[in-house]
Amino acid sequence: MKNVWLMVSAFVLVAIMSSCEKDPNLGASTFTLAVHPVIGDEALVLNQEYLDQENYRIKPVTLKFYVSNVVLTSASGDIKILDLDLLDMERVAAGEPMTFQVEVPAGNYTGISFWVGLDSTQNANDPAQFDNSNPLSLSAGTFWTWNTGYRFVMLEGYYDTIQNTAGPVSSSRFFNYHTGTNLLYAKAELGNASTAFTVAEGDNYTYNLDLDLNKVFYGPEDINRLQDATTHTTGNFPLADKFTQNFVKAFTLSTP
Repeated sequence: MKNVWLMVSAFVLVAIMSSCEKDPNLGASTFTLAVHPVIGDEALVLNQEYLDQENYRIKPVTLKFYVSNVVLTSASGDIKILDLDLLDMERVAAGEPMTFQVEVPAGNYTGISFWVGLDSTQNANDPAQFDNSNPLSLSAGTFWTWNTGYRFVMLEGYYDTIQNTAGPVSSSRFFNYHTGTNLLYAKAELGNASTAFTVAEGDNYTYNLDLDLNKVFYGPEDINRLQDATTHTTGNFPLADKFTQNFVKAFTLSTP
């Protein structure tokens, strides 16, 4: 009888200890950020023609840019969710969405912040040390062989000079914006009442990060493609700076 009671007591003790153990996944939720380049209300597709905000036709053919040090902001503290990634519209054309997914604590978040480009440490890397799957490798096509560091943003395409015209955009009018150098490492902050959200325990959340090319060209300072169609940063730094400031302000955060 004594042995029976010892066995029962041991079983109860194990049960109590098991019930008090913390679930390692308790409080964890899945957060997915999906990046969607757009032009106004239209989803951006490379090599497709669009009317921009002022009814000039444009045809984007290249769009790639680095985001780094991505942070979810909250009253209880910020949570870093990504060191860096290269967001490339060619990935979308190949059927790979521009998304990243992480586990985050449940809680109330006020927004998100990130940097467009690479910080000085990231920008000083030698691309030859990375394999082809790494966003900093030579295969990414962003390293400046003639300049120090990486191109942070690459936006290229064709544009028209007359509003509301028909027919294909002329291939003779080419815009080409390549920005980089540590001076143009710029922060985007999306945090106000409209971007606040609550992540509940154990749930999956997806938020869209929209990049509107209309806001890139018609941002805090308009970029006139007729006069300012090209910058490789060092050749026209004022335009590269203007483009960068417009670019970081062209993002909005929304639910699907």
